[in-house]
Amino acid sequence: FARFDLADARYCSCPNLPSANNVICKKLRNSLIEFQKSEEYNRSIKDRMIMKKTLFISGANIARSQMAEGYYNYLAGKNLAISAGVEADKYFEKFNGHPTPEAIEVMKEDGVNISKQMVKQLQKEMINKVDRVVVLCSEKTCPQELLEGAKETVYAHVSDPYLQPIEKVREARNEIRE
Repeated sequence: FARFDLADARYCSCPNLPSANNVICKKLRNSLIEFQKSEEYNRSIKDRMIMKKTLFISGANIARSQMAEGYYNYLAGKNLAISAGVEADKYFEKFNGHPTPEAIEVMKEDGVNISKQMVKQLQKEMINKVDRVVVLCSEKTCPQELLEGAKETVYAHVSDPYLQPIEKVREARNEIRE
């Protein structure tokens, strides 16, 4: 039903098809009408219309989570996402508190500027201020006790592009974008 809405269904008379196909078309139209009246459909519309405050977590907060934050805020049109790293303090000085130059470069290729974003150490309070936590690093890197109290946690492991060739950074970016 993703690409077929009620307007399509109203005009789906299938005049050139045998009557059996018209019956299928009517059943499809009726199923769609019922689905659009359902609580599940209304909930999914609401979820798509209301972007959730999201925290993206990675190991260092210098590439993956920064790219995810950049995309989310770019697509939302406002700052609803933040990112943080489990070990961000170790990398803060190395990049003057910003994402890696490679992460900044590959995001610019997609028209998203993350050069002003800052590296942030994960704090327990951050988890309490968001609706969703997305963990981009391995579960070993992000201990469960750090995530206690999260309203919703999603694990979406993306390979760490740190110290990798620019092609690997692009691959990580593409995986995050999808």
